[in-house]
Amino acid sequence: MSLTLVASPRTANHMPSPALAALKPCVEKAGFVCNTIDLNIELYTDLKKNYNEFKEIDSYFQTDLRYISQDALDLSPLLEQKKILSKSALDLYKKHLHYWTDYIISLNTEWIGVSVLSVNSVLYTVDLCEVLKQKSNCKIMLGGPGVSTFGISGASNFGEFMIATKLSDAYISGEGERSIVALLKGEKYDGYQQIDNLDELPNPDYSDFDFSKYTNKNQAVAITGSRGCVRNCTFCDIKSAWKHYRYRSGSSLADEIIHHHKHFGSKEFYFTDSLINGSLKAFEEFLDAMVDAKQSGKLSESVVWSGQFICRPIHQFTEKWFAKMKIAGAKQLHIGIESGSESVMHDMGKKLSNDDIDFTIAMLTKYEIQCDMLMIVGYPTETKDDFNQTLSLLERLSSYNEQGTISGVNLGKTMVVLPGSPIGENLSHWGIEYDENNNWFSTKNPSLTFKERVRRRLLAQEKCEQLGYMVRWPLTTLATLNENLKLNKETI
Repeated sequence: MSLTLVASPRTANHMPSPALAALKPCVEKAGFVCNTIDLNIELYTDLKKNYNEFKEIDSYFQTDLRYISQDALDLSPLLEQKKILSKSALDLYKKHLHYWTDYIISLNTEWIGVSVLSVNSVLYTVDLCEVLKQKSNCKIMLGGPGVSTFGISGASNFGEFMIATKLSDAYISGEGERSIVALLKGEKYDGYQQIDNLDELPNPDYSDFDFSKYTNKNQAVAITGSRGCVRNCTFCDIKSAWKHYRYRSGSSLADEIIHHHKHFGSKEFYFTDSLINGSLKAFEEFLDAMVDAKQSGKLSESVVWSGQFICRPIHQFTEKWFAKMKIAGAKQLHIGIESGSESVMHDMGKKLSNDDIDFTIAMLTKYEIQCDMLMIVGYPTETKDDFNQTLSLLERLSSYNEQGTISGVNLGKTMVVLPGSPIGENLSHWGIEYDENNNWFSTKNPSLTFKERVRRRLLAQEKCEQLGYMVRWPLTTLATLNENLKLNKETI
């Protein structure tokens, strides 16, 4: 039995697909042949000289799929999305698809596995699988977070849609290391049976990847220290994928970093964890192991790492932690601040104060560690006063932006009610209902309409721009919001 694993765009261009690298050694350890192809970087490589066409295709991938046909067997609405592409962009896109499907088929493997990272990978996956099925009798499996995202064409998730339209033969939700081997063996597979001991998993294998194609020239790779989350934020669906929090030992994490540093020259590492400091015990073990590896010469002092980080109360996370993080190689953190209102933060399940946030940012400044702030505009309980407190927070922290500590702000597309999140699983508690355009509103906070949420999102962006913050992905986000307003026949 043999398998070709491919990563579907749109993902990051700075490093190889971590999913493919993690799955390859598991498949090969079970006695199967496994090839890996990062189609995301191949698309970027094929089109980077045609910047305008690439941007068109990139926008096409980010089409909002909530507003298409409810007929799960009707592919015509997806075909309609391609009309946004110019002829030159469409021709280049088709050339890319046909070249790579021919190459994949030439490998003559029994299965083709497609890693679907998010909703932004859905349209490419549909197009790829259509061409593969037209040209061969291959069997296709899907995996990754994107198989269960949002749902399109009346199907409860993307995986079911692909099965219904006969564009895929199987899909795996949840962890794939064991499930993909079981599927290849023809056995029952269930990705929701969590792997308890993450230290038992082999080191990811990046030997199939050409690092010179990626934008990060430090041979950057991803690393996973934990799965699941110690928090239960009401807006997050992470616990629908991982019921229990599992983490690796600090020594195994340091050993993997040493391995990639030795074999590929990797100097930069990106944690995939929901929170790198979810477990303080595990995080301290990792920091100590990294400090030891650097002091013993196993790792260069230039090795750095980034990840998602939780802002903790001052008494839990004192200055000594930040000092050790700096020595261990912390470069950049992505922190879910979410709101400037303590009331809203508490409703979200974040028991923080503004003093805790201010202390964290001040410590990062002192120890020269950068951060991005992740914000949510339009939480169901957010009042105008709460939103004004968010604007005040942006103003209060602007001096840290000027000093270079805050490298960016992600404002998102306003609050999304995710299936599987505590809010999504208990809509009545929050007074959540949906209008004819599938936009949520709250009967308990009736002034927070879809239009009002978009208005606040635009005001937050204006405030960020006035204060000099870098707003992450503003153009594509604003394009989506404007398109949604048109569908609602509204204007701001």
